[in-house]
Amino acid sequence: MATTLGTVAFSNLGKHRLRFALTSIGIAISAFFLTSVLLINTSFYDKVRQASGQKYSTADAVVETTDRFSEGDITNYHLSQEQADRIASLPMVESTWTLVATYSVIYLPAQGESEGGTYSIAQADIPTEAFFPYSLTEGSLPTSAYQIVITDRAAEALSVGVGGAVVLDDLSTITEQTDLMESLPQAAYTVTGIYERPAGYRAGPDMVFTPGTGVKTYIERSRTYWDSSDGIYEQVLLKLKDPASTSLAELKQALANSPSLTVSSVEEQIRNDVGKGVGRYTALLSILFGFGALSLLMSSFIIASTYKLHAAARSRELALLRTLGATRLAVVRMLLVEAAALGALSSLAGIITAYLAALVFNESGRITFNPLAGALAMLVCTLVTLAAVLKPVWATRAIPPVAALNGYQELPNAPRARHTWAYIVLCLVLTLATVVCALAGLQESHAGLIMLATVLAALTFVVAAPLLVAPGIALLRVFARPYSTAALAHSNIAQSRASASVTVRMVFICAAFVSAALTGYSTMQQSFMAELDRNYPYDVEAVLEEPDVARLQEIQRQVSQLDGVDAALVALPQGSVVTSSDSWFSTTVYSVDPETFTQLHGEQTGQKLTEQTVLLSQAYADSFGFQEGQQLYIEGTRDAVELIVSITPDTLRGFLITTQNGNLISGTDLVDPTGENTEAGLLLADFDPGISWGDRFSVLNPIAEITGLDAGEFSGVVTEKASVQDNMRSVLWAVLGLLSASLLVSLVGLANTQLLSTQQRRRSYALLRINGLSSRRLQAAVSYETLLLAVFALIWGAGAGLITALLLLQVFAVNNFALVYSVQAWHYLAVIAGGLALAWATVFFPARSASRIPPVAALQEVN
Repeated sequence: MATTLGTVAFSNLGKHRLRFALTSIGIAISAFFLTSVLLINTSFYDKVRQASGQKYSTADAVVETTDRFSEGDITNYHLSQEQADRIASLPMVESTWTLVATYSVIYLPAQGESEGGTYSIAQADIPTEAFFPYSLTEGSLPTSAYQIVITDRAAEALSVGVGGAVVLDDLSTITEQTDLMESLPQAAYTVTGIYERPAGYRAGPDMVFTPGTGVKTYIERSRTYWDSSDGIYEQVLLKLKDPASTSLAELKQALANSPSLTVSSVEEQIRNDVGKGVGRYTALLSILFGFGALSLLMSSFIIASTYKLHAAARSRELALLRTLGATRLAVVRMLLVEAAALGALSSLAGIITAYLAALVFNESGRITFNPLAGALAMLVCTLVTLAAVLKPVWATRAIPPVAALNGYQELPNAPRARHTWAYIVLCLVLTLATVVCALAGLQESHAGLIMLATVLAALTFVVAAPLLVAPGIALLRVFARPYSTAALAHSNIAQSRASASVTVRMVFICAAFVSAALTGYSTMQQSFMAELDRNYPYDVEAVLEEPDVARLQEIQRQVSQLDGVDAALVALPQGSVVTSSDSWFSTTVYSVDPETFTQLHGEQTGQKLTEQTVLLSQAYADSFGFQEGQQLYIEGTRDAVELIVSITPDTLRGFLITTQNGNLISGTDLVDPTGENTEAGLLLADFDPGISWGDRFSVLNPIAEITGLDAGEFSGVVTEKASVQDNMRSVLWAVLGLLSASLLVSLVGLANTQLLSTQQRRRSYALLRINGLSSRRLQAAVSYETLLLAVFALIWGAGAGLITALLLLQVFAVNNFALVYSVQAWHYLAVIAGGLALAWATVFFPARSASRIPPVAALQEVN
């Protein structure tokens, strides 16, 4: 009998393939999305592992600092010389490679009219030939000074081969007296070998190897110069005495009393590198998996709705199987086998599509075609399908054999009141848990509790969605005229509550996610804008590399006269503060016109800048340790002056003095700003308060022409806000793009639910036609049914998305990020309008199909 029922299960998939068509599409979309995410995950993992495996291919063990894989502030990232010497002296160690590297550049010569440039690299001291882990494609390893081995990618980019030369900083010239703030001497290095660049996401920049200990000396001098306590070596790679496994155990035992060091076998080290490398993408992968779970949730709604109607439509057939001797559990098993086959075959289509898409877009060769990704996606989709059909399939146990003598009947259901009260109790429990977690998270400034509260809130809304819509449907029954199209639509909703609940939840979830994304987008954008207003006091800022004071003053005059410019100021570098403070802020003193400065900053700040004061921001005062009223000695190129410190909460660029004091200490001379190699003035300008956002950008081009700069070289509020807007818009489109899979599944679900309902009500619709209902009114009634459910679900979904987003945003608030809440009403109106348009488009063809049911169908038996 089991074989017979299995045959029946598979034959039913073919017989009812049209009924399952849209359900299969929903499962396939979810499988496609999930497979794509899993392929990305496995590709990250495999590429990181490949790069690490090649790096450690010649070693038996690796020693590094414990802080290298710790979270938070790292104080001892590198090993010291003493630690490296101690490791090398251990009796079980045969030889070592103390890996030390630094970022550097290869200098490119000027060619014709084009200026010279640089090519970024990482430079390392070369190990012995036995330790060199990479395969040479040409030449050999360097053996003497001023020789180098480079990657094949660098060789191609630089158009250099074996025997050619490249120019680098000559690190061998560094001594204890070398001033690292000055440029190092350069030297030509002969390329003796080219090796194959390691592949993988952690391969980093092209690494070149040079003989000697120049890089080590440079790192040592850097630590001393910058007064750093960090060590020198990134890692110590070891070759151990045979047997290596015994030596490794002895090594771990010997260094067990050094908690700052971590000893790993090669395999353990590869796992550490993979964990660190993949960990950087954990947040991204979690988001992708979250959207994949959302699409699976949508698919589960479709599957459950389809099988409820499918099982009910086959109630007579299932009863007939019972009369032939099939047990209740045998019938349940048959339906589960049918559902599992549907899930597996549908997901297979999505998986194949995902692999084909990966093959097409794999131009860089970074995608790993791991079959486990497809297998796992198929398993997950099949299990979700089985979980979704479990309730309607289990309900078929109550179909008695005598039902074989009857026509179509609904599956037995629990009393509606019992279901309603169960949902209400569940919603209350979830609401209470949400409030408790949210209050605790806000009180303790705990981001994890707030995120948990957000998840609970979202779950509460999903569970409560049909309950929230129910009052609106009840009002429709009160106000709809008898026998009207709205009354007919309400009657259809009342007769198919399960299908209505599925429709409501799918529309509700999509509306909630989209409105949450829009709320987060608008609030974070406004928050970033406010942060820019605090940190960028001027609409336009530019560095003017012009040594002529008269020219700088002319630039100020011309920019000030532009339409749309409220005030413009050029700050002239004309002195420096004499101080023993080790602050990293510049000590350059700029002279400004007090009157124009007052226009930019207001009367209250302008009054602080006088002939007796030097004005600086609170941030500068805190960094240097200066106090209000303190005397500061300021030197220029011709004289010096002692002024009183005046501090303002406004953001300023450097120390400011009046133009008169600037002329006093430097005349018309300009000084090199601290840390700069060119004499430069600072252009600071504000636009008219009433100018529109679009007109602000049109003013940038005239300013660029006057200054001789490109508009892209400007900074300030205008350009920074434009950059933030572009970035936030990109993030929004990325989120909406990820949501598109769920939106597509929900649209398929709406169409599927309406088509199944039309098939279920075929005889009822035909009876309505016999009683005089026109095909147009019948089509309108079917459309109204979905649209009425959609409008209430969209309204509540938009509200739920708003609340959930505001709750999630508190994660930023507890991390001391100043939020500026922005709720744009048109965003939610657009969600509702767009949702209704999509709902109407989705239900159009099912409604049209219903309107074409002939009246004679009322005389036919529904199978």
